[in-house]
Amino acid sequence: METVEPIRTNYEDLFNFHVKSLGVLPGEPLPKSLVCHKSTLGRFLEHQNKGFGDQVGLEFTVDFELSVASYLHKSKLSEVSKPAKRSHLKNLQKSYGVYIRESAMPTDIIGAIAYLHKLSGSTLKAIAASTGGVVNKSILTKWVSGQNFPRKIEAVVALEKAYDVQSGVLTSLFPKKTHKVRERCQNVFSKQLKNNLADKYFLKELPAKLKNEWDKLLNFKTTDSLGGRERLGEWRGTTAEMNLLSLSSFFGFLARSKNDDPRCSGKGVELESMSLANFFGEVDPDDIKRKTFPNLEGYINYLRARNGGEYNGYTKSFINLISSIVHPEHGFMIQYPSLYSHVIDLEKEIKETHNWCKAFNKAIKKKIKKTRDPNLGCVRYIQAQHGLKHLIDMCDNARKGLVKYASREMTAGVAIRYRNVLMVELLTSNPLRQKNYRQMTWRADNTGHLRKYDDGSWWIEIPKDEFKNENGAAGDKDYKVQVNKELWPNIEFYINECRSVLLRGNTTDILLLSMAGGAGLEKHSYYDIICQTTYLYSSLETIGFGPHSFRHIIATDYIKNHPGGFQVVANILHDRLETVLENYAHITVSDGFSAWDQYLDDVKQSTRNFDKDGSGAASLDGILSKLGALSKYDRKRLLEVLKNA
Repeated sequence: METVEPIRTNYEDLFNFHVKSLGVLPGEPLPKSLVCHKSTLGRFLEHQNKGFGDQVGLEFTVDFELSVASYLHKSKLSEVSKPAKRSHLKNLQKSYGVYIRESAMPTDIIGAIAYLHKLSGSTLKAIAASTGGVVNKSILTKWVSGQNFPRKIEAVVALEKAYDVQSGVLTSLFPKKTHKVRERCQNVFSKQLKNNLADKYFLKELPAKLKNEWDKLLNFKTTDSLGGRERLGEWRGTTAEMNLLSLSSFFGFLARSKNDDPRCSGKGVELESMSLANFFGEVDPDDIKRKTFPNLEGYINYLRARNGGEYNGYTKSFINLISSIVHPEHGFMIQYPSLYSHVIDLEKEIKETHNWCKAFNKAIKKKIKKTRDPNLGCVRYIQAQHGLKHLIDMCDNARKGLVKYASREMTAGVAIRYRNVLMVELLTSNPLRQKNYRQMTWRADNTGHLRKYDDGSWWIEIPKDEFKNENGAAGDKDYKVQVNKELWPNIEFYINECRSVLLRGNTTDILLLSMAGGAGLEKHSYYDIICQTTYLYSSLETIGFGPHSFRHIIATDYIKNHPGGFQVVANILHDRLETVLENYAHITVSDGFSAWDQYLDDVKQSTRNFDKDGSGAASLDGILSKLGALSKYDRKRLLEVLKNA
């Protein structure tokens, strides 16, 4: 049976781990600084009536500050040397935190309880009895299964004794102030999404034959050496990942067994026989001159059933993907015929499938609807005259919420809180797309996306190639923008104090370490983290909103208060001007006209103060030039109003 030795340690083992973590190899003499650390630890332990062979206890976890204060107060150390001794012990305590985090035990209290129970080999009834009635069996059952968590420290202390682990292993994970995590309001879209996510059907792994085709397709769409072949476009960034998900969804549908529920009925195709040739159609038994495409049509209908009977944007994206793969001239399948030697008249099959894709996309063009409302949570922000002000209030609220953690040990839980607040602050300062933040890198040699300049400023630099496949993005120019000055110390603190804790010994240059960032070190996605953080700290009523809503709020705020400022918004969002003009028709006439009315009054006042010898005309033209976004009709109308004023 497994033991719990990885989380039972004495001070000797702790100090050895501390030495190793600082890069000192076994057998090497200790640097003077570490000799001082060991000396300080020895005297601290003497004060606690302990030695290096004793287990690490509460004096180094929840009672650390009190224990250190008591030791320093009763010691004969000078006031000058006390801060150094405190620093030595603090460094050792940080190493202990890393030791615990790098052990097999999870860093959240519920995961830790489940882990300890599994290792104990005892029954729930036996453990509950060992707590002396503090924890009963039914409550412990819920904790072990992750349905609830302890709310009293006494229960956690009792569990430490029942599981026979050192003091502090669980109590160090116990939140100082527990609170019920509020569940975001459900709406028709989120309920539908929740139901769909509960019914998992994607292929986790592609079967061998299909995997071989995918590997060649991936190489074809990403390589710089095509070997004489031609393609219409290449896959950059996360495009390959998203397309793999699409194909995993399609073939996952094919693998499902047939049943009467259109939401979960598939085609019953065997995994070993799966191939991209499954896109092809078959002769209609009722009309031999007509081809049907049961797999593609079945998948689309399957998606519609799961989306409330509607076609959505993904439908079009999926068909476009298939169309590119079966393109008669530049597609993958026509240029790798050896993979499909079993297909009779491959060229004809490819052409018919491509024609079906074009016809289908044309047929559903006007039927595509949104099956989710991405801006549902930020309605109040959009309606406000200054939505940006409320974003800033939210960031301030979130930052104030971190004050209570300033004196605490930098655990993974604390580091996550600092990271989450920085996420919303960065979105408010530099409203990039969520993909850019998920994949944003930081490197110590200053070659990542986030960089520090010699003057102490922080900048985000993203090459234009990383925007190429983003609809509406300004993919023709690099993004090189300074982060708001107020965030510079927050970035420094996260990188220096928090990020290493979240890495847990792993190596990656991903900055924010969300699940979708590819680092695999966080169980929550970047999107979910933003939704939860906005919900918790919003100054306006909201169910929480995602990262794209920040772009929407900021653009709306600026255009409301700067009519005609579309080019500025395009620069802020790193979008093309035509994209901004197309997407911000939601700014109502009254929003624009209120600002227009104020501007009109300002210009009237300025005009009345002009002299009457003609010099005013030039000044008026100067004022009118600022209204370059207005139509000729509106400019003429304004001029007439001013003449009559």
